[in-house]
Amino acid sequence: MGRKVRIPKQRRQIRVSNAGMIYRRAIMDISRIVDDVAKACENTDTGHYLRMKKTRIFRGLMDAMDCISQCEPQDSCPSCNGDGCSKCHDTGFHTRGGGE
Repeated sequence: MGRKVRIPKQRRQIRVSNAGMIYRRAIMDISRIVDDVAKACENTDTGHYLRMKKTRIFRGLMDAMDCISQCEPQDSCPSCNGDGCSKCHDTGFHTRGGGE
C-alpha cells in the first residue's frame, strides 16, 4: 500500500491570561446569581420558598464556583510550552486544581 502521511499537530500556544477569562466571567455570573437569590430571599412576598431552600441553593452555587475556579488555567505547561502534551491533557496549560 502507500506510505502513511503524518499530519503535524497544529501549534496553538495557549495564552493563559486569555484562556482564563471565560472561567472568571462564569464565576462573576454565579456570584451575581448568589446576590440575586439573597435579595429574593429577603422579599417577604416572593421569597418564601427560596428561603426554605436557601442553604441548599447557596451550597450548590458555591460548589459550582469552586469547581470552575479549580479548572481555570493557571500557567502554561512547562513540558510543552503551551503546545499540548500528555502531561497537560493536550490543553497547553495546568489548572489551579490539577497537578502533573
